[in-house]
Amino acid sequence: LLQGRRLRHRVASMEVALQLVENWRRQNEQSWAIEQWCTMVDFGRALDAAQLLAECFDFWQQYCQQQAHKRSVYLVCDQYRWGCLARRALSGWRQRCAKAAEASCAVMILIAFRATQRVLRFLQGWHAVVLRLSDCRRAEAKVQARRRLSLLRSWRRALVQHLAITGILEHLQLARG
Repeated sequence: LLQGRRLRHRVASMEVALQLVENWRRQNEQSWAIEQWCTMVDFGRALDAAQLLAECFDFWQQYCQQQAHKRSVYLVCDQYRWGCLARRALSGWRQRCAKAAEASCAVMILIAFRATQRVLRFLQGWHAVVLRLSDCRRAEAKVQARRRLSLLRSWRRALVQHLAITGILEHLQLARG
């Protein structure tokens, strides 16, 4: 019986020892499983982080390309807008220059017209002076001719009167004499 007791005691001790070993093995397995699970979670997180980083890098690269494209579009649009503004400014400047040229041409024509009118008035006045001068010379010639004629007539009358008086005196002298 003693052996049966010892055996039972040993079996019970063994059972306790086996239970302790089993508990220890379970704890180790759980610990290993948790450790494996944590490792897998960490690996998954690292993989997710790497994938997220790669995706972020891809998104960042796309964003940079979009920004570069947007910048180039803005530059092209700005250059087009500045080109349009420059064309409009040059067109306006050309129109202003053409209007100024037309105005200066009109002013030159007006000045030339007024100068021509002044020269024409001067020449008309000069012509009038020359006509008056020739009219005056003709009138002077007429006056001188009338005066000569009048002088000749009066000289002739005086001569005729003198001759008549002389003839009368001679006739009176003859008649007296």
